[in-house]
Amino acid sequence: MARIRTVKPSFLRHELLQDLEAENPGKYIMMVFMGLWMLSDNKGRFEYKPRSMKLDILPFLEYSMQDTLNILEESGFIRTYLVDGQKYGSIPSFKEHQRITGKEATEGEKYPPEPFLIPDDQQGNSGESIGKQPGAQEGKGKEEEGNKEGKGEVGSFPHSEINMVLLTEVLKFFQFNEIANPDKQREVGSFLKCLTINNRQKYFEEQFVAYVEYKKINDSFPHSFKKFIGSHSDLFEDGAWNAENWVEKLNTERLRHESKKIKGKAESIIDLHSASIEYWKRVEELENKNKGL
Repeated sequence: MARIRTVKPSFLRHELLQDLEAENPGKYIMMVFMGLWMLSDNKGRFEYKPRSMKLDILPFLEYSMQDTLNILEESGFIRTYLVDGQKYGSIPSFKEHQRITGKEATEGEKYPPEPFLIPDDQQGNSGESIGKQPGAQEGKGKEEEGNKEGKGEVGSFPHSEINMVLLTEVLKFFQFNEIANPDKQREVGSFLKCLTINNRQKYFEEQFVAYVEYKKINDSFPHSFKKFIGSHSDLFEDGAWNAENWVEKLNTERLRHESKKIKGKAESIIDLHSASIEYWKRVEELENKNKGL
């Protein structure tokens, strides 16, 4: 069932959404994204059923809901995940734009949270307070909320549970940063949290260091950020970081380059030796010629 949601004037000035709209004519990126707010519960989660969702969002227009959802996910506006075989979606920025009040604020979440994300009721000050007065001014509420955010948390995870140096290095490698790309920060935070829970963070650290060094030597097959870390639904195990043993691959590549250097030096020595023989042969010919004169 669709719900009443707020649309701020700034939404109509969102540059990235408008860029996506221009790049994908006929996909109705902005309208579908707005429609997802209305299909979401009070936590910004929704059932990921494109065919059913199409009945609620622009049902009389010809377009592919699946294609539009893919574009929104690839651009970081939504995330998808599986719980007990059922696929769900979530809107990371939902609480930044919506204030849940009245009955909906007290009825609890309708859909399960993303795996490995700390529930909102455990987030402390970073979550939206449902106890605010319905008549409170939105600007003031968001200002207070903004003052509370960023103190010891990334997305839904306390700093103490995440290797922040590693998080920053991953963002930096893909030319992102915490200020300009908060969605990517949350994505990496979720990724590292998942690895920590599965005792895989140490392994990833080793692989990531090797991967970065390998790319300095051989960048013949670059990976996008999304392909590198993998997807929520597969617990990030489908990422390129896990597709190869990058430590072994780096060692092999270093040996190949070293062998190439040695071979080059050997060939240079052989060429020099051949040139030397040719030189002295020519000197001898000239000397013999002079003797004949």
